[in-house]
Amino acid sequence: LSADGEPFIFHDDTGLRVAGVKARMDSLKWKDICELRVFGKYRIPHLQDLLNEHVRYPQLPLVLDFHQESLVLAETVARYLSPLPSKNIEVLDFYSRRGLLYRVREIDAKIPVAVMPGPPWNIAACAQELNPIDIFLGWDSPLTKFLYMLSTKLYNVRREVRKVQERGIPISGGVANTEADIRYFLELGMKGIWTDDILTAKQVLSNPHP
Repeated sequence: LSADGEPFIFHDDTGLRVAGVKARMDSLKWKDICELRVFGKYRIPHLQDLLNEHVRYPQLPLVLDFHQESLVLAETVARYLSPLPSKNIEVLDFYSRRGLLYRVREIDAKIPVAVMPGPPWNIAACAQELNPIDIFLGWDSPLTKFLYMLSTKLYNVRREVRKVQERGIPISGGVANTEADIRYFLELGMKGIWTDDILTAKQVLSNPHP
């Protein structure tokens, strides 16, 4: 959310890595964000830009990760989604920040919510408490990847994944950008993979049991 309350699509906390700006993105007004260019070429889209584009591909799932612990952001996104005919758009956040997902449901209970459990022992609690449309497992850095893989050696993740899937809640894993990581999630019973390397994922999925 920009400093003047406009929802926009961006991953990093600051613009330094991709736009050459050290400032936190949520400290900038929308007019200033509009002047930035990602890798010197691409403008940063407003949420409405993304929703307009999704109209062309309504059959594709669209997952909106809040990436900012803000009830105002959750309320703003919910009000953008609520009038839309397509319900193939879901909002996502961590189980530890599930208050944002509850706020979305208070505004419009028909908006699908998805959740990232964090530690794998939260899988069952996520499913029981939130009954989400999706659960996403995994990591976002080398450190969290190490801790996650370590915890799965100490905890029966396959059992928990199977129990939740039996309830009809799909579970996917990522971010997996190597063959080894993709196979790791497949062996845990994941039905989907989050990846930046689509070609590698397709090759692995075409031969899941080499």
